[in-house]
Order: sequence, then C-alpha cells, then structure tokens
Amino acid sequence: MKKFIHLNIYGKDEDLIVLLNKLKTQDSKEFSLDKVKTEDYALNLFRDKDRVACFKSNLKKHFDSTIWLAIVDSKLSITNIVSSSISSLGIERYNLILKDFWENFFKPITDENKYKVKITKEIVTIEDLVLPNVVRALNMWESTCNKSYPISHPNDRERWFNFLKVSIESCSILPLEDLEKWLIEDKKWYIDEDDTVSDLMRDYEYGMDLLKFYTGLKDE
Repeated sequence: MKKFIHLNIYGKDEDLIVLLNKLKTQDSKEFSLDKVKTEDYALNLFRDKDRVACFKSNLKKHFDSTIWLAIVDSKLSITNIVSSSISSLGIERYNLILKDFWENFFKPITDENKYKVKITKEIVTIEDLVLPNVVRALNMWESTCNKSYPISHPNDRERWFNFLKVSIESCSILPLEDLEKWLIEDKKWYIDEDDTVSDLMRDYEYGMDLLKFYTGLKDE
C-alpha cells in the first residue's frame, strides 16, 4: 500500500538549528525560503524563527507548493507540504515533492555521519507495520470471511475477535487507516453502497478502544 513519506533528522537541537539555518541560505532555482510564511509559522507554533522554515517550490510540477519544516524535541522534520493551486496533493504528488526537496536541495548539505536521517518508505506491506502473529491472525480472518458481511457469521466473528486479541496481547496494533488501505488497495475490497468497509472500521476502532480500556494498554 502507498503511504505518505515522512522525513525526520535527529541530532542535538543546537546542531539542527545550524543545519536549518544553512538550508535557509541555500542558493537554488528549485526552492526558495519564504520569509513571511516562516515568520508566521514561528508565531503560530510559539517557537523561535531559527527552529522553523517554509520553502516555496519554484518548479511547475510541484503545483505552487510550500514545504514546512520544524525542530521539535531534537528532531527536524518536514511537517507538511501544501499546494496553493490545488486543494489536495495526494500521496504520489506529496511524495514526489518531498523526495525532490530532499535529494536535490536538503541532502547535499546534510552530513549523514553527524545526523541520523530517517525516511519512511512509500510502499509498505502489512508485514512492515505489525508483528508476524498479528499478520497471520488478520490473514486468517480476511481470507475466509464473507466480504459482504465480514463479521456476521460466528466463525468470521471468532477469527476477527482473535485478530483483535492477538493485536492487544502483542502490543502490535495496526492503525485504522492502514487496515482500511490494506483491505481496499491490497485485498481489493470494494467501496460499496452498504458501507461495508466503513462499518468495519467503526467496529475495529470500537473493539480496540474497548480492549485497550480493559487491559490498560496506553496509546504510544
């Protein structure tokens, strides 16, 4: 399934500030610092200007987008990318802009021996997200259930409950949005008039919340 890429750079706050200020002085035809948005962003976050930055993309293929960065808790992150010409970039366009910004503008000045750089993957599998025993329980339910009424039959419901139980016991819980994407993108479940997937997501959220409350498991 496709997911938004996240870029995080870890280091000492003072080193990250130096890196971000160095980025602000970069001379590039592709990206340029938006000083006004940077100042507004700092005010909105109640942070110093040297801990935030907004860069405007000058490339047509980037749809007049702005890349937002901030340093929080010893981590420099791209917090968002927003277009002023279209309402939503979507996953593919968002990831394209992030990768162009990193590879062509940010990475060349970043000493990866000094900073820990973490870039998440665009394409992930269910195995990337939860433990193997949770994957087995999920696949056991999904491969045998009635796709129109996925937890109505007692056998389907038992396998569904087992998936929830194993997730809680293993402290390996699949985010709701990832379960939905997995069913639709990987398993080709249809978005039908009966809202089968939407109803199932409500059942999943309620079931997990109930089990977390019962076991005292806290969200990360």
